[in-house]
Amino acid sequence: MCCAAITLLMAACNEKSDEEVSTYVYSSVAVRSFTLSANDKVLNNLDSVYFSVDLMNAKIYNADSLPINTKIDKLVVNITTVGSSVAELTFRNKNDKDTTVNYLENSTDSINFANGPVKFHIVSIDGSVSRDYEIKVNVHKTKPDSLYWNRHSRTNLPSSFQIPAAQKTVKFGDKLLTLTYNGASAYSLAYQSNPAAGADKIANISFGFTPDVNSFSSTDVKLYILDGSGNLYSSADGEAWQKVDSGWFSLIGGQGSELLGVKRTGNDYMTCSYPSLIQSPVAPSFPVKGMSQLYTYTTEWSKNPVSVMLGGSDKDGKLNGITWSYSGGQWAQVSKKPIAEAEGYSLFPYEYVYTDTTTWKPVSKPVIIAVGGLKSDRTFNRDTYMSYDLGYNWFKASNLMQLPSYIPGMRDAQCFVVNNTETSRAVNQAWQEYPSVALPSWLFIADGPAARAVTPITQWEVPYIYMYGGYSEQSVLYNTVWRGVINRLTFKPIQ
Repeated sequence: MCCAAITLLMAACNEKSDEEVSTYVYSSVAVRSFTLSANDKVLNNLDSVYFSVDLMNAKIYNADSLPINTKIDKLVVNITTVGSSVAELTFRNKNDKDTTVNYLENSTDSINFANGPVKFHIVSIDGSVSRDYEIKVNVHKTKPDSLYWNRHSRTNLPSSFQIPAAQKTVKFGDKLLTLTYNGASAYSLAYQSNPAAGADKIANISFGFTPDVNSFSSTDVKLYILDGSGNLYSSADGEAWQKVDSGWFSLIGGQGSELLGVKRTGNDYMTCSYPSLIQSPVAPSFPVKGMSQLYTYTTEWSKNPVSVMLGGSDKDGKLNGITWSYSGGQWAQVSKKPIAEAEGYSLFPYEYVYTDTTTWKPVSKPVIIAVGGLKSDRTFNRDTYMSYDLGYNWFKASNLMQLPSYIPGMRDAQCFVVNNTETSRAVNQAWQEYPSVALPSWLFIADGPAARAVTPITQWEVPYIYMYGGYSEQSVLYNTVWRGVINRLTFKPIQ
């Protein structure tokens, strides 16, 4: 029994000693911090770029990569340790030979990170422990802050018809519904939960009347459409329709359970809602047709939802680029300065995020974006516009914000943002790829790397933009759905 007790005591002492040695190994050669020295010729506020120090795996890296084409072949580093007798940086130089810098003696020497990871060799003060760290300065190989329409970026409209002649897509509940017409007498309705995966269901529709496909609209509870005589029809599922009102000229869209549109009696136009049937005479510049999609939002400053639309033509046929807002049963002109006068704008909400080059942290702002539209000279608007304040002020985006040249000019396309759960960038093979081009600075990213990630991220939400249909100058329907995404959003989130 005594021998057994002595054996257990010795084992316990040895176990404690191993823990102490392990702790000592990590602490005596630990890197406390790593930064780059300021160099505005390389990048503004380079010394503010955040680097992670992984003591467990001996890796040092910037989780959020530097902008594309950043020069990293002559960088000065700042390394803080607990103390060391040896601290050496070894890197591959331009001649493909290894170069070693004694950091303790030459801390201001530049280091070349362009030819792969740099090794940092550190030896404890007493010389008994050493460790090698891998240091990487990551630089984006693509424009992460750009809109990317190139990866599996186009497919046909979901339809029973190979070449549809007309289409309109609306959001109804948690699905996108695409109504198409074959140009003769047949109609189909496609239901999509996830546009990237194709249609959940495509049904052939028998209306019992001749619908105006481009008037197809939705509220939270019903679908609506007009016929050629201004009669209004409603449906709960898109397949069974009944007449509910008459005298309508155009439909704008839905706000909650109310349908918004324009009625006409002779030469008199009235804004109207259904089923409440609240009517008001239109303002002189109010668009009676050709307006953009209706975007509805809520704010903490208003008890009522607010909806905005852009462009269109007034009762005299004059085009405008004015933003109109609807709340509490009334329409009001809200834009301070009109943008390009056009009909058929595509309007949708998104996130505009830019990197603050002082702190190198992303700043996110919600925006609404307007693209497309046919101008009065019968040419298409090719400019992308953005508004930070829901249409009060618009600005023309930079050159890199514009649509790629292979997406044609169009009017009356519908744009929707749909979140997809991503594990990779592969999608349904029906989508076609297009060559990469540099595009807009739209970006969205979490607010910096997390301090301690517990569970590895294996999937994440990516908001894709889907652009349905649209018409050419000759009013020919494009049988396309374009798919765009922010490059950075397809990257695995930083942990």
